[in-house]
Amino acid sequence: MLDMTRIEMTSRTAEFALSLARQHSLAPTPVIFEVLFKYATGAQADVAAEVEEALSKPEDVREDAITRIYDERLGPEALIRGLGTVRRSLSNEIADMSVQINDSLKGNLNLAQAMRESIRDLTAPITKDDVRTICKTISTTNKVHLASTQNMALQLERTQYQLTEMQRELTVLRKNASVDQLTGLNNRRYVQEKIANLVDAGTSTAIVMIDIDSFSVVNERWGFSAGDNILRRLGELLRTNTKGKDIAARVGGDEFVIVLPNTELNGAERLCMNICLEFANINWISQSTEEEIGMLTLSGSVTGLSTSDTYDTLHERLAALMTEAKDDGPSQVRLG
Repeated sequence: MLDMTRIEMTSRTAEFALSLARQHSLAPTPVIFEVLFKYATGAQADVAAEVEEALSKPEDVREDAITRIYDERLGPEALIRGLGTVRRSLSNEIADMSVQINDSLKGNLNLAQAMRESIRDLTAPITKDDVRTICKTISTTNKVHLASTQNMALQLERTQYQLTEMQRELTVLRKNASVDQLTGLNNRRYVQEKIANLVDAGTSTAIVMIDIDSFSVVNERWGFSAGDNILRRLGELLRTNTKGKDIAARVGGDEFVIVLPNTELNGAERLCMNICLEFANINWISQSTEEEIGMLTLSGSVTGLSTSDTYDTLHERLAALMTEAKDDGPSQVRLG
C-alpha cells in the first residue's frame, strides 16, 4: 500500500511548484519544474534565494534566469564544479597542514638540539651565571616550541571543521549525483555503478524494467505537468514495493528499473506483475485541470544478471523483452 502521507506531501510540493510556474508565466518544462520543485522543498536556502531573485526578474528574461540556476546549481555541470571545489579545498587544507606539521617538526628538532647543548654544557665546570643562562635558553626555546604546538593545535581544529564541511558538501553532491530529482528514486548513474559492483561480486541478481504504455499520449494531451505527476506517483509505487538491498531507479523518461540482489527470476516476475496490477487500478486525474485522464498500464521485462553483463548489455536485453511484452498487450510482463 502506498505511503499516502509521503505522496500527499510530494503532491503538494509539486502543485506549489506548478502554481509558481503559472503565476510567473513559466512553461513547466522538466528543467523549470526541477528548479521550482527544489525551491518548494526549502531544502537549500542559497538556491531558494537565487530562485526568488530570478522570479522577480522581467518576464522576458525570467525563464533564462531559472535555467541558469539549474545549470549552475542542479545540473551535471554543477556537480562537476562542486566536486572540483571540494577537491581544491581539500588540497589547500592538506598543504596548510603540511606546513604546520613541518614547522612543528622543526620546533621539536630545535628543542632537542637545545637540550643536547644544555646537557653538554652541564658536563663541564660551570658557574651560577652559566646555569642561569642555560635555564634561560631552555625556557626560551620551550616557549617558542609551545607557541608552535598551540598554532598546530588551532590549525588541526580548523582543519577538522573544514573537513566536516567538505564531508557535508560531498554528501549533498553524492545525493544529487545519484538521485533522480523528479521521483526521488536512484538514477541511471547509480544503477550503472551498482550493476558493475554486483557483477564483480558475482551476486545472483534479478533485474526488472518497467515502462508506461503510451505515455507520450499523456504528455501530448494533458501536458508535461500531468506526465510528471504520474511519474512521481509511479516512483512512490516502486519505492513502497522494494525493501532492504533492492534498488528502484528511474533510468530515463518513463523507464524504470528495479535491481533485486539475491532474488529468483520467478520472484522478480511476481513483483513486476503486482506493480503492473496496482498501477492499472489507479484512476488518473490531471491535478492542474482536474480533467480525468483515466486508467493507464505498465509493461515489464525481467532477466537475470550474468557475470559477463554490463549495464548496456543488460539494458539491451531488457529493452528487447519489453518490446515483446508490449506486443502481447497492456499490463504484460516478459521473462527472459
